[in-house]
Amino acid sequence: MTGRGTKDDPYIVATWDEFLDVCDSGNNTYVECARNVVWDMDEIAPNGIASSIVLTANIDGSGATIRNLVSDMNNPSDGIFRMQKGYLKNINIENCYLQDGTALFMQASYASNYDRCIITGYLAHGSAIFRSNDSRWH
Repeated sequence: MTGRGTKDDPYIVATWDEFLDVCDSGNNTYVECARNVVWDMDEIAPNGIASSIVLTANIDGSGATIRNLVSDMNNPSDGIFRMQKGYLKNINIENCYLQDGTALFMQASYASNYDRCIITGYLAHGSAIFRSNDSRWH
């Protein structure tokens, strides 16, 4: 990982572990995903995502792709990506399967924002792409 996490010198993350390390580092933290990065969840989390990924940083996915995302949540109402502050933008999610009652994106605070998140191959039963208390979905 490179950068200092500032607006002018954001962290540049290339691996899923780097992404997880900085995604909950506060809304004064800026993160960009490396160009053309693809995270295949069949390899990273073959049994699915078991708990929410809390987002508090300002994250520009720069067109990153998360592929084959499967939920296996202990508390599906929390959502896979739980935005509490900051923003998540310019990210692609391909071939997503959510268990019953799970939201892909959960907005837990009015101080958060999702923008230009593209979902393709969405497959779910009784689930939602987005759930919010204060919707700022673009």
